[in-house]
Amino acid sequence: MKTLDLLRHAKSSWKDRGLDDLDRPLNKRGRETAKTMAAHLRRAKITFDLVLCSTAGRAKQTLEPIAKAIKPPRVVFESRIYGVAQPELLKYLRGLPETVECALMIVTIQVCMILR
Repeated sequence: MKTLDLLRHAKSSWKDRGLDDLDRPLNKRGRETAKTMAAHLRRAKITFDLVLCSTAGRAKQTLEPIAKAIKPPRVVFESRIYGVAQPELLKYLRGLPETVECALMIVTIQVCMILR
């Protein structure tokens, strides 16, 4: 059975209200949380064949410590998983290579709401 794990980005900053949503970074708590998640994945020996990461800044910053901790064989930064509608997202996921058994997708809140 194939597995897709969803990870919402860590806590982002709203400090600079002029930033485009795509460019918002993590705040201090978010950076610490991302490190904690990375340590958990490493200790639990959780691995993925593929990590799909939104191109949103906060998603990429969430990925950084995780990628260092678990060293996934393949990471793809994908703009199509940011602000996408459900049919397009499902089509994208169904198009993943058959060789991918377990994937992690680091997303923004919009995608989490789409997949409910």
